[in-house]
Amino acid sequence: AAMKKFQVKKGFRLELAAAEPLVASPIAMAFDENGRLFVVEMRDYPLRTKQPLGKIKLLTDTDGDGRFDKATVFADGLPWPTGVIWANGGVFVAASPDILFFKDKDGDGKADIRNPLFTGFRQGNQQHRVNGFDYGLDNWIYGANGRSDGLIRRPDDPPEKAVSIRGRDFRFTPDGRQF
Repeated sequence: AAMKKFQVKKGFRLELAAAEPLVASPIAMAFDENGRLFVVEMRDYPLRTKQPLGKIKLLTDTDGDGRFDKATVFADGLPWPTGVIWANGGVFVAASPDILFFKDKDGDGKADIRNPLFTGFRQGNQQHRVNGFDYGLDNWIYGANGRSDGLIRRPDDPPEKAVSIRGRDFRFTPDGRQF
């Protein structure tokens, strides 16, 4: 019924690419260079659970019909994940207090690498957390602070190297060397 409400310019069409049960509680997504889709599932919102329930699902179209038909849990155990972007053969995921990097090294559709890239994002209200990754024209990855502030640094850096994002959004290089 919802599809009938959309107005689409002549010559174009709107089609459903994925739905339940492949995904649940989706809030963000990112395509890779092979047309696979990484979907952020915020399964624990608005609850405060003992174990984080957030997931990144990897959706693939196995028969080439343009509709995703296979879902794999790429990464899980994430506290209220709020953003994802493809880079460097993996994905960056916003999951306060961190931005994490996940990568599948053996091709099974599940992340073998889980490394924190930056830490220090305030957790606060789930609706105001770090989110909204997108590439800028300068090829840096931009993110929204979400009004939660934070003192951001690499996990191995001492606290005095942290950068305040109070009242500001941010950007970082895809290699993680600059913030």
